[in-house]
Amino acid sequence: MAENTEILEKIKKLMALSQSTNPNEAALALKRARKLMDENNITNQDLSLSQFVSVKQGAVRGLNDKLIMVPLGRIIAHSFGLEMIINSRGGRFEALTFLGRADRVESAMYVFTVLSRQTLIAKQEYLDRSRDLIEKEATELLEEQIDYGEVDIWDDDDYREYLKRRRSTVANRLTKNYLRGWLLSIEEKVEDFVLEEQEQKLLTQFVNKTFPNLTYSYSRRRSLDPSSWDAMNQGRADGKDGFELYRGVQGQARKRISGF
Repeated sequence: MAENTEILEKIKKLMALSQSTNPNEAALALKRARKLMDENNITNQDLSLSQFVSVKQGAVRGLNDKLIMVPLGRIIAHSFGLEMIINSRGGRFEALTFLGRADRVESAMYVFTVLSRQTLIAKQEYLDRSRDLIEKEATELLEEQIDYGEVDIWDDDDYREYLKRRRSTVANRLTKNYLRGWLLSIEEKVEDFVLEEQEQKLLTQFVNKTFPNLTYSYSRRRSLDPSSWDAMNQGRADGKDGFELYRGVQGQARKRISGF
């Protein structure tokens, strides 16, 4: 693979030289390029597709949930004109793969890192100001389970341990829905990068070549309890002022991130 990439780079350099204003130099460069292509069974399509790359991004620590990673990745893909594939195994989310022109993928992955960090900051800020709410919901949940005989409490240590678990459950549920709303608000502000027709065709070919056995799945709509809806709506409100994203130009990401 590395050897083939090196050959493709040589061919691209020779093709660039073939545009020289010196006719002898141009003809010689084109001849050498064609010879390399013939010797290595490289087609014009291979040459065109060599400008595209794929990069696999695993789940970010602290954001390792499909309902968070997918909208986060979708923001990046739409903004930089990339295709995004969701990698799953046995129905479990594993990673995202971004495919597109090499210079834009490089910029996109940088901005993905920045947006991930900002999302983690938003998560922690929400947790910090929602501790009373989380404690109240966790206590009510535990008391209800005790009343229905779903858990057995023998002493104060048992109660504290069960409450700790319920606190974690409630915190995970609320923060997940808060971040879903926060990311949705940001996604609504992103202007899609519209590819030229030829690049879109090449990108589609590259995706089909990279993932020849690609399958599609659809997520079911999930119902939310009132407090989860409140968390999501709060996230949407906070996300309106949280992040501004500007696309990359020639591989260099220009960005402005409010308060970061």
